[in-house]
Amino acid sequence: MDGILALTLKHSRDKEASDTLYKIINKFADIDIQDPVELQFANAVVSHIFNQSDINNRETLLDTIESLSGPLRGELMTAAQRFREDGVKEGIELGIELGIEQTKIDMTINCLKEGSHIQFITKVTGLSIEEIESIAKEHQLDFK
Repeated sequence: MDGILALTLKHSRDKEASDTLYKIINKFADIDIQDPVELQFANAVVSHIFNQSDINNRETLLDTIESLSGPLRGELMTAAQRFREDGVKEGIELGIELGIEQTKIDMTINCLKEGSHIQFITKVTGLSIEEIESIAKEHQLDFK
């Protein structure tokens, strides 16, 4: 366990920690953890690194966790499910943000086509004058 703790502490703030996380999971698997306290420790370590770092390929990492056996698999699957749910939430939030931005662009285009003044468009969309001018130029629309 000392090697795992040292590895965790050394790399816990790495910007990208996929390799470290694979090593840690494999070290846990090699020692065949059965003790409930050690299993909770494994979950805490994996969760900490997963939450503190960017993981290049979350699905591959989750597949690695799913391929484990015994109590360690059960303990880390709880964390893996949480990671999946967090990823889905992040995707939904990003989709909503992109949808809102696209709606603002669409509203700007429609307002420009109708001859609305740029100050009015700024009020209804929340976009800056510069953003509206950029959209107008991109879509070859006149603005007032």
